Amino acid sequence: MNKVEAKQILDAIVNEYHKKSYSELVKLINGDIGVFHVKGESGTEYEIEIDIFWENKEGANVRFDAILDTGVISSFFPMRETFIKSPNNEFVEEEYENPLF
Repeated sequence: MNKVEAKQILDAIVNEYHKKSYSELVKLINGDIGVFHVKGESGTEYEIEIDIFWENKEGANVRFDAILDTGVISSFFPMRETFIKSPNNEFVEEEYENPLF
């Protein structure tokens, strides 16, 4: 997996959701975002899973998770970005995990 390409793809997807307001993210909870595939310029096909859910309880903070891998061994150590947004539209936490391979 080309880590630079993978990070660019992941960042582009996360940035789209990062721009959304708390209320827009709430509307996507339990929605059908799921898993989709993106082909990079290198020809590598990346699998991306997006999950949006309540952080602790309904009406509280919303957590966004995006996980990217290529399906093979990278599925054990995926690249991941996450953020938590509060009801007042502030980011509570943002995190990036680089794969271990």
